[in-house]
Amino acid sequence: MKDDSQVSSVELFSTPALIGLEALSTALIPLVGGGIVNPFGPTLQLTAVIGGLQAGGDLPIVRAMLNPFSQEVAQIGLFRARELIDPVAAIQAVIPSNAGGCPTALLVSPLLGQRFDDLVNLTACYLANCDSGEMTLAGVNRFPGDPRSRVKHEIDESMQHMFGSRRGENVTWPSERRLTLQEAAQLVRIQLQKPHWIEEWRGFVMCWSESIQHQQGSGIVRPALPFERIEPIFTAAVDASYATMTDTFPDWDSSPKT
Repeated sequence: MKDDSQVSSVELFSTPALIGLEALSTALIPLVGGGIVNPFGPTLQLTAVIGGLQAGGDLPIVRAMLNPFSQEVAQIGLFRARELIDPVAAIQAVIPSNAGGCPTALLVSPLLGQRFDDLVNLTACYLANCDSGEMTLAGVNRFPGDPRSRVKHEIDESMQHMFGSRRGENVTWPSERRLTLQEAAQLVRIQLQKPHWIEEWRGFVMCWSESIQHQQGSGIVRPALPFERIEPIFTAAVDASYATMTDTFPDWDSSPKT
């Protein structure tokens, strides 16, 4: 019988403590997260353990929301690392009930390496708690592996709706419904295919720079965070996800990311 003292656990704070971006500059282990590919404000959502998983250590659990014009980093709890880890329980504990917008560029946790069903199911649980999932799934199905065309279509459609509304037309706005778990698992399986995954993260990086350029061209002056400031965080989270899926998915390989 396992002694509970030998099993790692998650302690969540009643009130998250805001911390600086530099807290993410050390070794991080992604638990859950993703990127919203948007030319006006691409957003990286990340929940991670900071530090190495050595038995006996109490490690910060940090949740970050990063886009070029707004950043929030908070410690939400502690991961009490012990000899044994239940990765499913640990990740379930940190999935927020309101996870923000629905990402298409997905992160997965190294804790779930070679656990295909758990990886899909927990990522689906995360996406099912995100807003506007139905619209995201529809866009991915319409433009598979082509985030730039999907985003352009969303912008064009939004502009048509906005101008139609101003003209007094009866406008039907896109659904903001969240996904069911089954629908979320469908989105996960599409977006974790290697070509889709790579194109989404490539689109995210391009949108980061484009969003800053768009703001500068519009004459609106807002402080902007250059991508170079988050590149170490981005690279650590994406590389960890890439390595995890290489080990887990039979159709992935260890070829360099392009």
